[in-house]
Amino acid sequence: MKNTFYFALFISALSCNLNATPLFSAADPALAGGTSVTFNDIALGSYPTVNSNGVTFSNAAPAIVPSIQGISIQDGGGGDHYLRYSTSVFPEPEGSVSAIPQVKLRIDFSSPVSAFGLYVSGSYPYSLTAYDEADGVIETFGPTAGSYSNYFMGLSSATNIRYAILGNINGFDYLNIDDLTYAPAAVPTPPALPLIASGICMLWLARRHKR
Repeated sequence: MKNTFYFALFISALSCNLNATPLFSAADPALAGGTSVTFNDIALGSYPTVNSNGVTFSNAAPAIVPSIQGISIQDGGGGDHYLRYSTSVFPEPEGSVSAIPQVKLRIDFSSPVSAFGLYVSGSYPYSLTAYDEADGVIETFGPTAGSYSNYFMGLSSATNIRYAILGNINGFDYLNIDDLTYAPAAVPTPPALPLIASGICMLWLARRHKR
């Protein structure tokens, strides 16, 4: 009977779906041995998109108001570069939030990752959403509260992350990001394996019960 219990427990562990979890430190074990993006290899200036170390940063909603949204590489001092994504023109009235598109930055990974995190600075609360290879939402965390400076936020997921959207609740704002770290995805588990494992477990338990 004890063996039956442990076998069922093992199969249940295989078949369960793990949700994404937030990361609040660059030292989180989920990011150990990961690849870093510092932007120090990119010249100062404005860009339609930025690609560095296997990660591409772009406007998440180019059809809205591409003329007033932009990406630039700034110097934080001492040659330490960071990426700024902002609206370069503040629509009037500034307090009319509903009429102003949100600032949203898309982060694409050249290959799926299991976890990533970055430092963010901005004036308004923001949220971070991770997507899988089929454009399905894995998880959304946020928004943060109030303004923030060099706030570390990331996601770790059992489902492979293909890209993420970083956005704030207001349109007339900026997002400064730096020191993004990501960890490669593990070898994917076939989608049908948990279901097959559960079926085998049920059949095995049924046969044992008859005996």
